[in-house]
Amino acid sequence: MKIFNLNDPFYKVVFLYFIFVSSVTAGDITDYHKETFGKVEYNKYGIASIATEKGWFAIDRKKNILLQIFIYDNGPDYISEGLFRFVENGKMGFANPKGKVVIPAAYDFVWPFENGKAQVCNGCEFKKVDEHTALVPNVGTFFYINKKGKVIKVKD
Repeated sequence: MKIFNLNDPFYKVVFLYFIFVSSVTAGDITDYHKETFGKVEYNKYGIASIATEKGWFAIDRKKNILLQIFIYDNGPDYISEGLFRFVENGKMGFANPKGKVVIPAAYDFVWPFENGKAQVCNGCEFKKVDEHTALVPNVGTFFYINKKGKVIKVKD
């Protein structure tokens, strides 16, 4: 019988990942949401936005985590022009109400779509201002993308 050595970096990473996933999915993932907000409501595609102790997530009816939803105004991001913002590995992207990624998480920050375009930035930085967060002026590269994730030029 082989005994796993937690001093081995590989097994340590596997163990820590298992602990993280277990902590997010232990018990019923909707318990915290139900205690805090009441009933879990699914959209017509069978997707729900739920609050957990680790943030807001999109789940399916089988309670599988699909995406971590960007938090806006103390709740899940709003759908704007058919898309909402999500976070993955510290980057942001866009998904549709079916929980499908439309634009992969490749940006440091994204704003909601408006008139068919969204402003995005890479290399931008934020600072804490009281209880809010603000962009540091003139830091990073800002540009616009369309709903296919392609960079577009915007007329001044």
